[in-house]
Amino acid sequence: MDKLKNEMTKLVLAGKKSKNLAEKRMILNGVISEIILADVVAQNNKDLPALTSSLISTEFKEYVYKSRTLVLSRLIRKVESLSIKEIEMTFDKIISLITDTEQTTDIEKKAKGNSTLTSIENWKKVLNNDID
Repeated sequence: MDKLKNEMTKLVLAGKKSKNLAEKRMILNGVISEIILADVVAQNNKDLPALTSSLISTEFKEYVYKSRTLVLSRLIRKVESLSIKEIEMTFDKIISLITDTEQTTDIEKKAKGNSTLTSIENWKKVLNNDID
């Protein structure tokens, strides 16, 4: 099983198990950031509208999709207004996106050793005083 897929799945499952709304949002923001910025799932910016509408059921004006960072900032703003139930539904959508066989093949081809998810895990260890 691919390392990136494992890391994302672990983070999503940790987010689903969390009882704290702020922690759920933080994990969701991190996973969405990886999906949008890594250009693994959406290789071209023209793929972003379909991705954002499938993940959080939202659409933006066309100029927003020209910049991944602008799309990400809008999505993070949207996540802040989601309820716990909507966040959990989004986690389920992300899991189905990760386990989709076509997407998994693309992730395996493009995965790099030093991913954003590795950085997130390292920060999590630092915050929890769980340094090796």
